[in-house]
Amino acid sequence: QVIIKSSVQLKFNDNDNKFAAAVEVSDVLAEPTTPYSMDGVWIYSLVGFEKTRIWTYRCLSLLFAVPLAFLCGFILALLACLRVWFLVPCVQLSNTFLPCLRSVFICAVNVFVAPFCMSLALCCSQISILLSNKDFIHKREKDTV
Repeated sequence: QVIIKSSVQLKFNDNDNKFAAAVEVSDVLAEPTTPYSMDGVWIYSLVGFEKTRIWTYRCLSLLFAVPLAFLCGFILALLACLRVWFLVPCVQLSNTFLPCLRSVFICAVNVFVAPFCMSLALCCSQISILLSNKDFIHKREKDTV
């Protein structure tokens, strides 16, 4: 024989002709009133979970973070070495030879490009556009028709 003890209270509302039920959370979830397990199980379960979480974090850190740190250190050292032994000397050499190349480039522009631009400018300077009001009125009449 099972005895069910419930705290559900039914109330009849005369205005709406409906029943209203007051239900406790423990009635819905059907939790037992007394625990069926020993208290030590929950303590050992929590301790086991915490230890597992900490050791999992340590192992994953050892597997991934340490090699990644070594890789980042190697890449940083390689970039520093390339900067010191390759990039800085190339910049210094370019600063040394740049004035010579600049004078050659200026001569080439003055000999080949400048005369072409001057002749093109003289040809285009003779072009003139003259607009009068007559052309403007004639165009407006075309647009309205």
